[in-house]
Amino acid sequence: MQPSQSDEKLVFDLSLNQFKPTARVQRYVRTIPYQWLRSCNALPGKATQVALGLWFLAGVKKSFQFRLTAEAAELAGCCRSALYKALNTLEKAGLISVERAAGSRPIVRILMVE
Repeated sequence: MQPSQSDEKLVFDLSLNQFKPTARVQRYVRTIPYQWLRSCNALPGKATQVALGLWFLAGVKKSFQFRLTAEAAELAGCCRSALYKALNTLEKAGLISVERAAGSRPIVRILMVE
């Protein structure tokens, strides 16, 4: 069996001397604390959609602090300006902190809420 152009991922099995399909790992949103999500749901605009994207990225990166990627806007289903408005809203609510530097993507840290 040769590697194909399809969507499935193949790995080479040395014992069989051929490629074989592998099981896809499901990606998921990590558990979000109830009080954090409740606070987020009270915020206007796309804050909740962006927050869910941030929690997903936190799960993928396995860290509560990460550099924001274009994937966050894609996950939230919003444009870049709505993403940054939502980040400001979440930051003012005390749910995240954001480190900004000119010319680079912001670093987001998800904060725990009591």
